[in-house]
Amino acid sequence: MIDNNIFYHSTIRKTVVAFGTLFNNIYIERRDSVEAVAQTLKVPLSYGPKQKFLMRIRQQPNLSTAGKVEMSVPRLGFEIVNIGYDGARKVAPTARMKHVTTTTSMNSQYNPAPWNIHFQLHILVKNQDDGLQILEQILPFFNPEYVVTVNDIPTMNMKHHLPITLNGVSYDDVFEGNYEERTSIVWTLDFTAKVNMYGPVYTSGVIKKAIATVYPNMPGYVVEGDNERYTATVDPIDAEPTDEFTIIETWEKI
Repeated sequence: MIDNNIFYHSTIRKTVVAFGTLFNNIYIERRDSVEAVAQTLKVPLSYGPKQKFLMRIRQQPNLSTAGKVEMSVPRLGFEIVNIGYDGARKVAPTARMKHVTTTTSMNSQYNPAPWNIHFQLHILVKNQDDGLQILEQILPFFNPEYVVTVNDIPTMNMKHHLPITLNGVSYDDVFEGNYEERTSIVWTLDFTAKVNMYGPVYTSGVIKKAIATVYPNMPGYVVEGDNERYTATVDPIDAEPTDEFTIIETWEKI
């Protein structure tokens, strides 16, 4: 399409995994009449829209029907709702990032494009206290953002501190039918993840010697003897990126 190089950095996939990991270890407690812990439950997490879980509940709304299993709640579900460009984080698109891999090769890549991925996290419960327990285990960590580290481009040795911002919380009590049918309480949390979309990685040789000609009397630089040639060379010339080396600099009249 735009570039003939085939590339895939799994940026969106890594962001989805990082976002889901934040909420995959939440527990709630059920207490008895004397406030002793009677039951501890781990809240399952899965990817999918809220409508999918509500449809599953509506398919088996009657709690008195024998021989059928209802969908277990509490439950967490999350999904991507949209992706948008973030012009406030734009940097020079023609500048390159470089990473030396060996004595003879170097990886380079143009600056990334800033995009925002908007997520929704749904908390589905059938009683209010379960939902409040889950909500209070999430809100204190977003003030209003939480930062995770993502290994964006391993070949460039590049890691990104990914801010995930909590934008707002909404509440919905879904109830239709008679008193024998179950109610569904849904808390919806809106998040924004500020990601970087990277282009292809290019491989080229490593520059170990640079030569520059200096003309101090511009525009009369043709005067012989007034000009100088500057040379910078890596010593030793076969030094690895992690080795100790020096830069030998020389000046000569030309």
